[in-house]
Amino acid sequence: MSSTYDVAIIGGGPAGSTVAALLARAGRRVVLFEREKFPRFHIGESLLPFSMKAFTRLGLHEKFLSAGFLKKYGGEIMGACSDSGTKFYFKDGYRSQTDHAYQVTRSDFDKVLLDHAAESGAEVNEQTAVEAVVFSNDGVNLSVRSNGSSRPIRARYLVDASGRTSVLGRQFKIKKTYAHLQKLSIFAHYDGVWRPEGIDGTLTVLIRAVDRWFWLIPLTNERTSVGVVLDSETFRKSKLSAEEEKIRQEAQNSKKDAKPANTDTTTKEKKKGFFGRLFGKKKNKD
Repeated sequence: MSSTYDVAIIGGGPAGSTVAALLARAGRRVVLFEREKFPRFHIGESLLPFSMKAFTRLGLHEKFLSAGFLKKYGGEIMGACSDSGTKFYFKDGYRSQTDHAYQVTRSDFDKVLLDHAAESGAEVNEQTAVEAVVFSNDGVNLSVRSNGSSRPIRARYLVDASGRTSVLGRQFKIKKTYAHLQKLSIFAHYDGVWRPEGIDGTLTVLIRAVDRWFWLIPLTNERTSVGVVLDSETFRKSKLSAEEEKIRQEAQNSKKDAKPANTDTTTKEKKKGFFGRLFGKKKNKD
């Protein structure tokens, strides 16, 4: 067998594993390098219908159902001071070809995709870092490290799917940052979060405040991902830890939704407000 691969891929996340699976299924000799060991925690848990055709092409739907991923039928956008928002459903989208996408726990989702790439014929190397990349007229040479030793790899083509690590972007100094997008997120997974009955309980909820926004993503029948995105500078000036800021956000929202002492018990749920119903038992923090 030739010592040169058709394609080398840096990164085993959804982009890298999808490319690896498709190319391997097309008969190409593919090698993929992922610096971490899967499964590993990651954020980005709410998928969109646009991805469904790719999953069909890859033959992944049965594996997703076996993994227990929740079907997502749409979303809801609301203001932080509102008890209700505007719901939308994928089935009503312009030229919609599906009525759902998926809500996924990324550690499980990424593991399914990476294993599928290996099953499709790609050579998958976990806990392997790409240390150097050198291009030539007829291909690319890599130096990769695993288990304390380095080895050379040669390929005709290279795909950089390393995400924010941006191996090639850093090497060629073409990675850009934007001052107005210096954001950070604070998030945790909770069990027992209130949610509506039926398909509305599968919707991703986006809550817009003046200078930040929140997400609520139902991951399983019991667990919900809750997070806030805000300017890095705003968080820095608060001089709080991520845990302290999360507690402060929860306390502010609970205080806003506190009901008056003479609240009629027959309308308790309506008057209590969205955030008053929201938080259950926190499962883990990040």
